Amino acid sequence: MDYDSLQKLYETRRNYSGFHNIKDKPLKEEHIWKILNAFTQPPSCQHRYEHKGFIVHNEKDKQYLYDNIATCCKDLEDYPCPESEEECDRWRKKGLRFGNINPQVLAPLVVVWYFDHKSKWDIHDTGYLDLGLGCWNSILTAQSLGIQSSFCGCFNWKYMQRYFNIPGIPFVITCYGYNNSKRSVAPFQEIHPGKVRPIPFDHMISNYKK
Repeated sequence: MDYDSLQKLYETRRNYSGFHNIKDKPLKEEHIWKILNAFTQPPSCQHRYEHKGFIVHNEKDKQYLYDNIATCCKDLEDYPCPESEEECDRWRKKGLRFGNINPQVLAPLVVVWYFDHKSKWDIHDTGYLDLGLGCWNSILTAQSLGIQSSFCGCFNWKYMQRYFNIPGIPFVITCYGYNNSKRSVAPFQEIHPGKVRPIPFDHMISNYKK
């Protein structure tokens, strides 16, 4: 990939935040393999491979994830996610459930990434970095194949762990598919009003000039 192509990809990812109108179109098997394989190739010499992936294959499970787990309460501080189906139902009846805010979890490829540990305190500091680098690799790979991608961290990890019987600590969901809208994906400012990305870079690196 040349520099101009890479900058075009960065611009696409910078201005948009996920896709929220998913096309009912499966991914090619070879594309799925390339996206998942990208997680094993982060540029990290300290890669411990502490994270593992769990693919959500069942459509009923995706729908349950959408309706009950990947949501939050709009009336409590910090918008907590439900810890159980019962709590989600209580919020729903009281009109406190935020709604179906993460439709990307209905995408053709949904992967729950988790750390293979019994306690979050056992995870090495580099484990989070390695997973982040792996996620970025997968985004670049998917984008190069014409596939949209999105993250979801809006869930209670214990609830997620119980429902899917995951042998570790769920940390983030990555979702891949084709957008069904003329607009590529939802603009960042529409999903996160009031938040500004640190662009240009001198906002982050103030001493770039000697």
